[in-house]
Amino acid sequence: MIDVCIVGWPTLQTLRDHNEDLGLVLHAHRAMHAAYTRNEKHGISMLVLSKLLRLCGLDQLHIGSMVGKMVDTGPQSVLRSRDAQVCEDVPSDDFAVGQKWYGMKSVFPVASGGLHPEHLPYLAKAFGNDVIIQMGGGIHGHPGYTVAGAKTTRDMFDAVIQGVPPREYKSKELQQAIKTRGMIEGPM
Repeated sequence: MIDVCIVGWPTLQTLRDHNEDLGLVLHAHRAMHAAYTRNEKHGISMLVLSKLLRLCGLDQLHIGSMVGKMVDTGPQSVLRSRDAQVCEDVPSDDFAVGQKWYGMKSVFPVASGGLHPEHLPYLAKAFGNDVIIQMGGGIHGHPGYTVAGAKTTRDMFDAVIQGVPPREYKSKELQQAIKTRGMIEGPM
């Protein structure tokens, strides 16, 4: 994992070059991006940063999640960043200029930051299956502690895949988490 906004572009290129021999997954964390992506009067958008990092050849990138503590500037911004990472041809719209990638390697999108199992139905609806969802405190913060949090995450994942409403899924740990934290509908 590398904090891409902190280390700078020359360091990213050097790391990418050296990684050709190592063959490691380069996970791009975007710590400090808000210093230049959140102010509408100056800076660049997260979409621009996403495109630049794809050009650098990184393997994974935190793109935001629309829920949790790392909410980006809105669902459209997050989904456009995802599209810039995974799509071969991104059409123009009112939000951004289109992009053709001409076979350039895609980047695996990562959602994280204050996420917990009750976010999974919303995140699955927003992102589909091709996303890495990271939950640290969302698992460890379960009222039944870490093992119950891990079971809740697995059960919620199964409920989403099977199309079973989470409140109806037979899992003591899942129902305890829903009772404690509630379900997240999200802004979509």
